[in-house]
Amino acid sequence: MPVVGKVYRKNPDRTFLRDTHGHFVVAHDLFNHDGLTEDGVAEAFEEFARKEGLSFFRDAPSTKAA
Repeated sequence: MPVVGKVYRKNPDRTFLRDTHGHFVVAHDLFNHDGLTEDGVAEAFEEFARKEGLSFFRDAPSTKAA
């Protein structure tokens, strides 16, 4: 069985993209990585939940204004 590793995002110059802490950014579609990647599933769900007025989502800590 082959060993499967992580796939990391790359910059236009083909170097690996790093976050503000110097960690490699994993390529995935789950969420936006501190503005370095496009919005993902998490942001799409937040938008959907807001539009639908889902009661369990209204009180979620991540949706409250700072």
